[in-house]
Amino acid sequence: MPFGITNSPLVRSVRLLAPFLPHRYRRRFAVLAVLGLLIGLLEAVVLAFIGPLASALSSGQTQETVEVAVIGSVPPWRLVWIGVVLIGVTLVLRAFEATAIAKLGTSPLDRMRDALMRGYLGSTHRRQQSERAGELPDLLMSHVPRAGFLIYFVAGAVAAAAMFVVLAIAAAVVDPLAFAVIVGVVLVLGVLMVPLQRVARRFGRLQNDSSLQYAADAAEAASASTEIRMFDAGQAMGDSLEAQAKQVSHQIFMAKLTTLFAPNLYRSLVLAMLLVGLGALVSGGAVDDVASASTVVLLLVRALMASQVVNSYTQAAAEYVPFVEEIDKRVEQYGFDRSVRGGVELAHVQSIELSDLGFSYRESLLGDELGDDPVEPEEAVLRGANLSIRQGEKLGLLGASGSGKSTLLSLLLGLTPATAGRLDVNGRPPASYTEESWADQVAAVPQEPLVLTATVRANIAFFRPGLDDQQIHRAAAAAGIHNDIVSWSDGYDTVIGERGVRSLSGGQRQRICIARALVGQPSLLILDEPTSALDTAAEEVVNQTIDALGEDCTVVVVSHRQAALGPCSRLVRLDNGVIVEAVRD
Repeated sequence: MPFGITNSPLVRSVRLLAPFLPHRYRRRFAVLAVLGLLIGLLEAVVLAFIGPLASALSSGQTQETVEVAVIGSVPPWRLVWIGVVLIGVTLVLRAFEATAIAKLGTSPLDRMRDALMRGYLGSTHRRQQSERAGELPDLLMSHVPRAGFLIYFVAGAVAAAAMFVVLAIAAAVVDPLAFAVIVGVVLVLGVLMVPLQRVARRFGRLQNDSSLQYAADAAEAASASTEIRMFDAGQAMGDSLEAQAKQVSHQIFMAKLTTLFAPNLYRSLVLAMLLVGLGALVSGGAVDDVASASTVVLLLVRALMASQVVNSYTQAAAEYVPFVEEIDKRVEQYGFDRSVRGGVELAHVQSIELSDLGFSYRESLLGDELGDDPVEPEEAVLRGANLSIRQGEKLGLLGASGSGKSTLLSLLLGLTPATAGRLDVNGRPPASYTEESWADQVAAVPQEPLVLTATVRANIAFFRPGLDDQQIHRAAAAAGIHNDIVSWSDGYDTVIGERGVRSLSGGQRQRICIARALVGQPSLLILDEPTSALDTAAEEVVNQTIDALGEDCTVVVVSHRQAALGPCSRLVRLDNGVIVEAVRD
């Protein structure tokens, strides 16, 4: 039984996991404690039977009855049958105990994954962009199962601790000195095991950090597979990841070594102290006969075995606590950086006004931490941007790489708040509108088209269940991809994406993303380099689509090529974060 219960890894585990545990989880732990008490009581009774039977056997005398503490004289055969029945009942209770522990251990997994995933999806765009690829999947698939093990450890420790209490009390009934030996041994061993728990927790924390780092680096390597092959960097990248993998393995080895060695150390110390305790009992003449001595020995051994189970779970929990700490920290961070929207419904985008709009990544990230230290003008990505966009206008935004185009698009889409000036849509900042109405009215096509491993229909609908086939087909036709889709054997049921049955050209991927943006009939459409992956014929189709959108839809097209902005009635240029009117060549 661990010493310093309030500082025990098991107690810390329960505190950290409490938000993810089922309703009235304390009642479930109480049920486990009751089962542990009953099992301990039954085992204590069986152990009390074994001592007198062994004494009768060792005496070599045939006896019609044997003396059992509390019960009195009982025929040996009856004692055996009662013991067998009690062992059977114990097995049934053990089955209930195992079922309860298994249910309790799996209950928080879905809640933890849901809290992480919903927290991430509900956090700000800045927060999402700050996380490296691979970190969230590692949290969901690696950290959560490890955190789930903690419940098994806690539940098993509760049952074992309850059994220990019963066996210790039974020892006290048979011989108070035996009870003192048990308590003394457990307290001493609890103190001796604390340093090993700290070591396990330290290597668990290192394992947590290096595991996340390795997952992120491996994800980046997978996404850069083309570049790695082009620059023949496979060997160097493999060596780097191998070094990280070895570091993770070393930390797992050290944590496991500590966790596996601790029970053996505990067991050896138990045997040594048990010998000392028995020697004290014999020397002090505390035991009157062989039967009582046998019972005392059995109770001592079984009680200390129960305490070893508690210690083993405590040691294992010390290794896994850092993983649930990481989950708890991430959920808290997601909640702190939660995207907050207002309650105004956006029925239609009628006007967009930029007034001295400015943005600095340094100020956005640090916020109030900057204090009186102002952001230097050269650090700002956008500075004093002024622009009016009318309803139905088709605006072309020119700019070289690094001029601030992507930042301005992020502001227009409401993904990032400005750090200076104002951006108003219909006279209000984007954050004042509900997320649902904003998503209905504002759509975008990113420069890098994202295609899911799913059917064409699912890719265009993109988790919007209210869209019917007619709307999906109309959007695909407007994007110039409908004829391609119907020419495929499965039509709109064709599975595309990274693992799809059909590979797509860059132009086809781009046009499917354009159809995805058009299907909801937005009143503001933003296209980032929409024709960068298209040939001349496909580019003309997209330009015709933009022309056909009509006065109900405001369009902003971003490109570094003026030739790609043919459908736009007005051009503006971004030059080092400043918006200036552009004149067609």
